Amino acid sequence: MGYIDPNPDGAKPQSAEPTTVGGTGGTVRHVVDRPTGIQRLVLRLLPRRMAARAAQESKEWVAVCGACGHATSWWEMGGIRFGAASKGKRTRRRCAACGETGWQRVERRA
Repeated sequence: MGYIDPNPDGAKPQSAEPTTVGGTGGTVRHVVDRPTGIQRLVLRLLPRRMAARAAQESKEWVAVCGACGHATSWWEMGGIRFGAASKGKRTRRRCAACGETGWQRVERRA
């Protein structure tokens, strides 16, 4: 079994050009719309329609930085959040925009 494209409608993937993130000087990271290992594994195991829904739903869940308000989707962080419902969930991580490490609230933005 190969990689199942979660965007079968032919939507353009994100640019592979480096993006500057952070404050003064920032850090350079490459933004590529390629699933991580765990994402590929889960997408392979799920039926095609469910895999597409899982990828879409994971992109709707975001972690929001308490310091600057920057939101990063669960999918961009390399995770899968499918069939989830929660209130008050937080995750401790470093913000890609401001570099602050702290508890970020998790919310769904449909």
